[in-house]
Amino acid sequence: PQTLDWMALLSDSNEEPAAAQSSSKESDPADAAKKRVADAKDRDLLRRCLEQARVAGNHSVETSADPSRDLVAEAEKALQNQSARRFLLAILSKRGSSETSDSRSTRRSNASKLDSGAFEVLLRLGCAMLDACLEDRDYDTSYALLKLTAGLFSTVEGSDPPVMLYMTQRL
Repeated sequence: PQTLDWMALLSDSNEEPAAAQSSSKESDPADAAKKRVADAKDRDLLRRCLEQARVAGNHSVETSADPSRDLVAEAEKALQNQSARRFLLAILSKRGSSETSDSRSTRRSNASKLDSGAFEVLLRLGCAMLDACLEDRDYDTSYALLKLTAGLFSTVEGSDPPVMLYMTQRL
């Protein structure tokens, strides 16, 4: 298994997929504009949180500085927005397509290792997304999240033999 490159997944992910943008139809143009701005802010917040998780590396969420913990909490709230959920799913779906195009060895295994800090952040975001989906009764999105996080794992530092923690097991 190879270490997942978040930055490659986040590149070209500043906007919501076109199909999701065109599906939102508001009767009032002012309301539609406000919704688009709110959606863009939530997606940007989620993107910045994922970038911060990548930069944090092996530092866990609990030991990181307060600003990054606030960013994770804000991103968790942002996942109440369906646009932010679609954005996270779009990023995770890139993982599958980039892995299958990399090499034959990655085609055999869908496993991708995350640094412990990134794993914890993605775990918190995934739990927040599942909670929001449950509240909205959005079971298709919940299923898509579980499907796209299959194979993501991290290892416990200092354990012998290494203990592997899988994302879907923790969600």
